[in-house]
Amino acid sequence: MQGECKLCGRLAELEKHHLFPVKTRREDASFILVCHQCGDAVHQQITNQELQAYYHTEERLKEKLQKYIDWVKTKPVSQHFTVAQKKRKLR
Repeated sequence: MQGECKLCGRLAELEKHHLFPVKTRREDASFILVCHQCGDAVHQQITNQELQAYYHTEERLKEKLQKYIDWVKTKPVSQHFTVAQKKRKLR
């Protein structure tokens, strides 16, 4: 499904990001729609324990990933890169 990523705001193919990790959530199946790059960044920069304990809202995810979001929204959606590549460029 194409739409606007809830984290970076770019128009892209979207995927579900569950606000509580699949392995730990019980009744709460809330999710937001994010682009592939932002979805990967969430899981590369935040552990499942941190997601469960604190980063389970859109606002808190944006707060934690703000540097990444500022960087990625300047990149074309079709460009594939890793968070490691992004970290090298921010140094």
